[in-house]
Amino acid sequence: MTEEGWQVFGERLAAARVDLERACALDEKSPAAAGTLVTVAMGQGNEAAGEAAFAKAVARDPLYVRAYEQRLMQIMPKWGGTAEGMLAFARASAKAHPEEPGLRVLVVQAHEELARHHARDAAAYLLGEPIKAEIDEALEAIVKAYPRATGALTLAADTAALRGDGKAQVAWLVRAVAAGEKPAAFRLSELYRGNQGIPADPVERVKWLEISADAGNVHAQTNLAACYLEGIGTPKDPAKGVRLLRAAADAGDALAWFNLATCYFYAKGVEKDQREAVRWLERSAEAGHDSAQFVLGGLYRVGLADERGVTIVRVDPEESKRWFEKAAAQGHKRAREALDGR
Repeated sequence: MTEEGWQVFGERLAAARVDLERACALDEKSPAAAGTLVTVAMGQGNEAAGEAAFAKAVARDPLYVRAYEQRLMQIMPKWGGTAEGMLAFARASAKAHPEEPGLRVLVVQAHEELARHHARDAAAYLLGEPIKAEIDEALEAIVKAYPRATGALTLAADTAALRGDGKAQVAWLVRAVAAGEKPAAFRLSELYRGNQGIPADPVERVKWLEISADAGNVHAQTNLAACYLEGIGTPKDPAKGVRLLRAAADAGDALAWFNLATCYFYAKGVEKDQREAVRWLERSAEAGHDSAQFVLGGLYRVGLADERGVTIVRVDPEESKRWFEKAAAQGHKRAREALDGR
């Protein structure tokens, strides 16, 4: 972030603090504004203010889970806290209020944070005893109390992912989707590509992509489009593939723009139209898609004309080099080889 950006960020935090303090004064019973003040204090790097805001929130509602979660985040090591302090806070909060199983989420969140950022081997940390038992007991209590709480279900799936347990991750994500957490469907589709020990299953993958795409996930729309264009896991339907690509393209997905260019180049689901293909290709390349940059670099190297010989892309070595360099800078191997003359 630029210096100016940090200044604007600081100004907005200060304004938010003023508004939230007013909200606290207007409603002396609600813990929500005070809980949000913990987040503002974290952004401002003000430990004392965060502690005070947390105390105010839980004084108003000792079982306001959101305030505990915000406080836990503020005292994480990456924000200046300690691993020991974070875990101690999580355990003490859950123990102090056994009547609210939701507070046990703090223990799981603390362990996940330690696994991700402070353990040499995340899976080994989360599978080691007594940590594994502590996490499993917490998750069981939370899900038993709130069987359709999507946050708890996805948290359990996250834990399974860190443990490298694909089967458990699938089980939790399926429950999350059934409870209304549509983003979990895309995660399932990725697992059925053959990840985390789950055998690749194109049909099952398409099933979850359909749910995710219908919910508006642009990555799902683009991936599902490829399945219909190529007939992978579903009968081939190029026209439907293009419709899905257009939906993702309208949402600004650079990969969808690149794939639309390919459709127009090779007449997949649309009539061949090289000018339209180049238009989508340029849009994708400008957005930073490395494959689009590589292809565009190739077009400027050799040029492109329509059936009548009318130029669509002129030969321009400097422009070709520019696009190859952009793609190579992102690690595109063939772009690097093009620059090296191979």
